[in-house]
This record gives sequence, structure tokens and C-alpha cells, in this order.
Amino acid sequence: MNSFFRLARTSFNQTKTIAQRGGHGPVELGTSEYSLSPSVHAAISLSVKLSAFAFFFAYPFAVIRYQRSKKESG
Repeated sequence: MNSFFRLARTSFNQTKTIAQRGGHGPVELGTSEYSLSPSVHAAISLSVKLSAFAFFFAYPFAVIRYQRSKKESG
């Protein structure tokens, strides 16, 4: 149980340190971490998420197609 509290304290201190030095910590409402407008920040975030979803959805099918063509040709 003592190790659990030590782990919790360590993770809390890291979060606190990151927030104090202006890293990826909590951001004030209505502002963006990189001085972008919130709508631009949201649009970038959405496009990255959709791109990642499309890539990870299509990747297995591309691998199957590649393996099938390799098997047929070789």
C-alpha cells in the first residue's frame, strides 16, 4: 500500500511540475496552448483524429491485399 501512495505522489508531482513550467498541462478556458484560436485548435485535433482512424482502419486490409498478391505471384 505504501508503494501505491508513493506512485500517486510521484505522478502528482510530475503533473504539477509540467503545469508550472508551461508544458502540456491544464490550459485556461478559451485559450490554446500554442496561441491558436480554439476553433483552429479543434479543427486540427479533429483532422488528426480522423486521419489516424482512417489509417488504422485501412492498414489491416492493405496488409491482407499485399500478402495475397505476394502469395499469388510467388
